[in-house]
Amino acid sequence: MCMNLKTTLLVFAFSCWGMVSVVSQNNLLNIVQADNSNKTVDLDLLRKITFSAGNLVLNYRAGNTETSDISQIRKLVFGTSTGLWDSYASQDSFHVYPNPTREYIQLNEIPGNLSGIAIYTTGGLKVMDVPPTSNKIDVSPLAPGIYLVKVNNHVLKFSKL
Repeated sequence: MCMNLKTTLLVFAFSCWGMVSVVSQNNLLNIVQADNSNKTVDLDLLRKITFSAGNLVLNYRAGNTETSDISQIRKLVFGTSTGLWDSYASQDSFHVYPNPTREYIQLNEIPGNLSGIAIYTTGGLKVMDVPPTSNKIDVSPLAPGIYLVKVNNHVLKFSKL
């Protein structure tokens, strides 16, 4: 399923994340890999972001594409930066477990006040709205696959077996 950049930004509204650098106002995408390595992409350089055959595909305005295996992506973080930009270190402890799961997921170290939880397919389709009353979520009705859970303005990936 293809998603244009505007739709992607509406679905995934994230906070800033990255290494210290001096930059002007930029819209950024930071991709955190399973091995905790980071790749930061200036969204102004992208034509569109798509999900295809288990991959995240970045289509650049220059005509080239870059593909990343979704199973190797830990987090996608969208944000802006102005001036000095530093990593949000406490976000490292925010995680979802067990992962992979069959019945439920538990959210640990949720940043900020719990204001909303939604679960999306990797194609951007919202499949679940969860009341912000608990950090334990029953995902047994979901089909097996890879999902994104959005909590407040943070997103994590989990696999449903």
